[in-house]
Amino acid sequence: MGTPIFWIFTVGRVLGPTFGTGLILHQVSLFESLGHEGSLATATFSQFTLMSAGVAIVFGWLMDRFRPGLLLMLQLTALASTMFLATVMSNAALVPVYAIMFAMVMGSGGVFDGTVWPNLFGRQHQ
Repeated sequence: MGTPIFWIFTVGRVLGPTFGTGLILHQVSLFESLGHEGSLATATFSQFTLMSAGVAIVFGWLMDRFRPGLLLMLQLTALASTMFLATVMSNAALVPVYAIMFAMVMGSGGVFDGTVWPNLFGRQHQ
């Protein structure tokens, strides 16, 4: 807990689930406020969950090949893109892009947590 990287990773990892939960809980009202049907929100959510599983597999492969900080940056960039798209996706063509970005945020989190914390700080401190 005395290292800066611990706190950088902790703050970075808290942002995705925090904003992601808010988006999930308000997805129908968010879509309706942007001019979409509520049914599109539920269809997007089902696509997002399937894509999230695929992202977890790819992200696991990436975790073995790249530095954790780079992958956290990728996740936070996807989060920023998701939040931006959540405010401007009045065009239906942007909805799949939103789902992909959101899947990147949520699908990468568990993989990051399962590999980075034990690798950097050891299992004894978990």
